[in-house]
Amino acid sequence: MCRRSTTSPVGRVAEILADIAGVSVSTGWITSACERMATAVAAANEAIRQAIISAPVAHFDESVTRVAGKNHWLHVAATATLTAYHIDEYGRAAESLTALGILPRFGGVAVHDAYQAYAGFHGCLHALCNAHIVREATGIAEHDANAAADGWAEDLVNLLGDGYRWVAA
Repeated sequence: MCRRSTTSPVGRVAEILADIAGVSVSTGWITSACERMATAVAAANEAIRQAIISAPVAHFDESVTRVAGKNHWLHVAATATLTAYHIDEYGRAAESLTALGILPRFGGVAVHDAYQAYAGFHGCLHALCNAHIVREATGIAEHDANAAADGWAEDLVNLLGDGYRWVAA
């Protein structure tokens, strides 16, 4: 049964469990289960953060998400095999990046979108994310007739794509 719920996120979880699994649970039980799960995975989450801190390269990003009807920021740090998450109501500031608990102690190469707050972390090297470079070069070519005419932006996008394919091969 497909329906649009007007209940809280926890209420929607209860509805999904009822609809899919035929299990009736209270929102209080769901909240308690989430709290127990957070406690159960806390040590693993800390181990993931520590492993990312020690990694030679890590990728950092952030995106807006909704929590209890308000904007919050989901901060992510990742390697090829590990990902750490932090949700913060205070946005993209350096304090929010610090709260994730990785960048202040990270000594490798931090790959990110060049958002200004990353520049305040001096213990690591910084590299621009190729996906963001491709997006910027594509946008330049779409809005700058000279860049489109001489083809440099398209050449850059193609070069980055070739490099990605060469590494994968």
